[in-house]
Amino acid sequence: MDSLQDQSEIRLRLEGEVAGRRELLVPSPESASLPAGFDLRRAATEELKRSGISYVLISPDCIATRDVKAGPGAWGLAPVANVDDWSLYRID
Repeated sequence: MDSLQDQSEIRLRLEGEVAGRRELLVPSPESASLPAGFDLRRAATEELKRSGISYVLISPDCIATRDVKAGPGAWGLAPVANVDDWSLYRID
């Protein structure tokens, strides 16, 4: 799981059911830091592009809508069209 550095004190447990019993699946999670300047926005769209996706359609109620509209370039996106608050972006 990736999180921001200011959330480093959050403690999570990954539990699951194995052979009908509830078990702790990851007893001691690892912690690692991303390099300075690492951009999760651009990394997300680059991963989509590597998967063969060239365009994204963002609904008005998407959690990232305001952020994408405020700065599509930060996401590696170029606006293509906007209809009824639905926005189509090309992944650059």
